[in-house]
Amino acid sequence: MDFVTLGRPQAPMAKELSISHQGELRSLSNAEIINAFEQDIAIAENFRSQIKKFSIDFIDIAPFVDPSRPDSKQALELYAQYNAMRSNSSANSLKSLMQVSKQWIEFNCSIGNFPFPGNPTVLATYLQRLEAGGAKLATIKAHVSQISKLHKTLNLANPCHSEIVSSHVELITEAMFESEDPRAESKQASPFRHEHLKLVKELYEDRDTLEHARDLAFLCTAYATSLRSEELARIKVKHLTYNDDQSLSLERFKAKNKKGNLRGREIPHSYAKHITHYFEMAEFESTENYLFGPLSKSKSKIIKNESPISTKSLSRIFERAYLNLNPTLKKRKEVLSTQLGKEAPKALYAPNLNIWTAHSARVGSVVDAYENRRKLGLTDADLMAMGDWTTLRMVMIYTRNAREKETGNSRRLQMLEL
Repeated sequence: MDFVTLGRPQAPMAKELSISHQGELRSLSNAEIINAFEQDIAIAENFRSQIKKFSIDFIDIAPFVDPSRPDSKQALELYAQYNAMRSNSSANSLKSLMQVSKQWIEFNCSIGNFPFPGNPTVLATYLQRLEAGGAKLATIKAHVSQISKLHKTLNLANPCHSEIVSSHVELITEAMFESEDPRAESKQASPFRHEHLKLVKELYEDRDTLEHARDLAFLCTAYATSLRSEELARIKVKHLTYNDDQSLSLERFKAKNKKGNLRGREIPHSYAKHITHYFEMAEFESTENYLFGPLSKSKSKIIKNESPISTKSLSRIFERAYLNLNPTLKKRKEVLSTQLGKEAPKALYAPNLNIWTAHSARVGSVVDAYENRRKLGLTDADLMAMGDWTTLRMVMIYTRNAREKETGNSRRLQMLEL
């Protein structure tokens, strides 16, 4: 058949569909739609309950949006949509967003002002209050970022884009750097390096308890994989595969905001043997068990837990290792803890020390790789792959001290040759 008439194409006859439906078709209300898909919604809610970011409680901002504005209704609808989907946001970022939002709302309410949309002068004063309260520069900038994000989500006029706010942040930054305020420097996790891991191995191998076996297995996994603490906490027994050469392969599914198609990690035998030893001692009930679960009070068995171990608990593993290598400091903490009747905070027993935290092995492994890059034939791409980074920015941040040391030594040698 020829569908061309007067040089223009003509559409073929559309096929009529035979579909049964209840009564005449019309646009259903939201209530009717919810009722029609009640079972499907229940299934979706069950899926949501299994995702950590949906455990974060959202603040009801309805009383804090200026109702006199014509865009207030739309802003609340957008907020409701964001709450329902929480797209492109991790649990940690949402937790931070809600914490900042709460502080911002409380500050505005204290002066009788609607927080949304924010007033630039009020925001500048809010930032000044943060600085006066001892906040670090990174914290102040994080508050600006989160308040900006919330205004973008609500599609309201963004106070963070005003000249008064950007100028105020610049003034706070300049004042901190000129006065050599330590709050100006972003505090990086103290690197847990290969030399430190060797010392911990020597110490823990002689202490054949489940706690020491678990701690050493975790430290080996953290250093060998360079993974973020959140991902380390989510490792399950089923994610590990034993290879013929006695190494281990770690399967990965989620990293920060990335899901699926992630490069696995190979753990060499020198590290894997400690993980294997711990695995044999732990006697896991199921391959669904988290590999690094909490211990019972007697520390004789792993507690079956439904959720991953906390980052705080992982930081304590690093802290224990640090204190075990520094017995005098360990004793000081024990004495202070006895006096206080509870665990002494780091601010009391080691105020000026940068003790290892859950992120330390990630930093240390990258620093070691950078310093040995020529010997190992590593490229910038290799260093980026270690941390799943798409740019060199984080590599440059982690290796800042190592690069300054290299540059300083090079310049000093050049001066000596003059």
